[in-house]
Amino acid sequence: FHANEAMAILISSHQIKSTSNQVSEAVATLSTNVHEDLTQCRSDIRGGIQGNTQALSAALDQLNLRLDTIGLALTDTKALYQSLYNTVYTGNVHTSNQLGAVETKLADISG
Repeated sequence: FHANEAMAILISSHQIKSTSNQVSEAVATLSTNVHEDLTQCRSDIRGGIQGNTQALSAALDQLNLRLDTIGLALTDTKALYQSLYNTVYTGNVHTSNQLGAVETKLADISG
């Protein structure tokens, strides 16, 4: 070997080692970044699911309250209808009794 060739091989060896170290550092950094990104993604997904679950739970609570309100309104409507029906029925019976009395009086008058 000539001294120049030996020096060139030594320089190349150092460059390869340096490049190898840079690649190792880049891979380590990339691995760390990917791990951090995945951890953040998992956290974001969990947070999103929890947020959506909480929003869904709140919406279902609101729906339950509205259904309760509708149920109460239907109960009130049924009671109102029953009261109205009773009033009309009682009025009809009373009117029928009055008509019966009028018919009886007319019959008595006409002999």
